[in-house]
Amino acid sequence: MATLEPKAINPPVWLLSALAIAVGFAYTSASLNFSKPSLPVQLPLYEQVAEVAEQNHEELPTVQHNLGQYLYQYFAANTNHQAYFRLLDGESETARYSQDDVAYNLLPVTACDLTPYEDRQSGQLVLKIKNQKIIVVEQIASSEQTADQHRYLVIALAAPAKPLRTLDTGTNQFSVEYRRHGDNKNQSSQEQYQLIGCDQLDAWGQQPVSPKVTFDLDISSDNKASLNLHKSKRRSKEELLVIVKGLKKQFADLDISEEVPITYAPVDLAKEMADLIYEGNGKQAKFLLARAWPANKPGKAAFSQAFYSELAKGAFHKEQSALNRLCAKG
Repeated sequence: MATLEPKAINPPVWLLSALAIAVGFAYTSASLNFSKPSLPVQLPLYEQVAEVAEQNHEELPTVQHNLGQYLYQYFAANTNHQAYFRLLDGESETARYSQDDVAYNLLPVTACDLTPYEDRQSGQLVLKIKNQKIIVVEQIASSEQTADQHRYLVIALAAPAKPLRTLDTGTNQFSVEYRRHGDNKNQSSQEQYQLIGCDQLDAWGQQPVSPKVTFDLDISSDNKASLNLHKSKRRSKEELLVIVKGLKKQFADLDISEEVPITYAPVDLAKEMADLIYEGNGKQAKFLLARAWPANKPGKAAFSQAFYSELAKGAFHKEQSALNRLCAKG
């Protein structure tokens, strides 16, 4: 009996070619998937900059201001360092300020009293006084036990930067204002920068007396900064008598306490007197007290003593006392 031999299956050439192409494509795809990483997700611009800074072990400033030749950078406190600000001249650091448990704020300039001049200074950060370029930086110290304590650093932009003056205002906050007095025809018009704020006399409770406080910022011939209380013009007698008339009407509605002499008079009397005193018009404050107090009402001496006692507790008592002594001599 004859044995049957299996016949070899010979696939057509075209089928073999197709299989070879398929295997080669699969191998190439697998090779590409392993050799090429996936494309990264596109980050927003700020995050890209932050990522680069992190890779270079650099920290981005919390706040940054271009001051022309100089650059102001503030870095908030973090786990690596306390808060600080620095001034750069190009790429060189010309000054750095830091202190435990404080924050810093570069103050802008508010323009006022410019009519008929164009308001060109509003929002500026650099003060220009006698060819000096100056910035004012608020230093805020705070803790859980105390309220915010403010200091104002007057710093000359130079290489290196120079601290010219520090004003300690306690809990009182100040802003910088630019004023220009005169008109287009007056060649003697003056430009002036001032620190404007208030003092706080808290003895009046729900109606605190907050006299306006104005410091003139100037530079002396030896390039030192001075911060002196602004001397205002004397009020006219007519203006004072209008205030007197309004105060007399308030005396009839007083809710006084026999143990608290401050309540013997309307709180507006204390407000008006304090404003006059901080303007250097202490004599006019006494005139207001004498004229506004009703002739048939006792307690004027006790109120006066209590008022001046509270005034002496103000943060700027020394300055306003010196200003009034100077004005009394003049």
